Amino acid sequence: MIRRTFVRTVFLTATFAGVLPLPGLRASVGRADEPKLPAAFDVVDSGHEDRFVARIRVDLSGHIAIERTDPSRRRWFEDIVDDVNRQETIILPAPPPSSAPRFAMYGFPIARGDPRFLSAMRVYLRDYHSLELR
Repeated sequence: MIRRTFVRTVFLTATFAGVLPLPGLRASVGRADEPKLPAAFDVVDSGHEDRFVARIRVDLSGHIAIERTDPSRRRWFEDIVDDVNRQETIILPAPPPSSAPRFAMYGFPIARGDPRFLSAMRVYLRDYHSLELR
């Protein structure tokens, strides 16, 4: 989990500095070409040359079920899936309004069941865990 801690530290540093850490946030969430749920995806680790991690199925409520996984990364990936499945809302960083106090942090909450939840989950997995759903 060293990488996760590092990413969160970088995110908080960038946010407190007034820099939006996710350029194109709104373009990434709720795209028209997003698959409809339920859906199946291959998960690859983009931080390790697109190495296969798992095959997952995402149900209508946005919960992840693991169909198969790389045995050497199974426990690590199960921890991530448990974390995502526990969350009822994913909060992505959003730019503060111009009237916000200096160093203010704002989020863009997307609740489970919202049609944009799958897109938010993809952004969350990509930015916090270097995982891509394909």
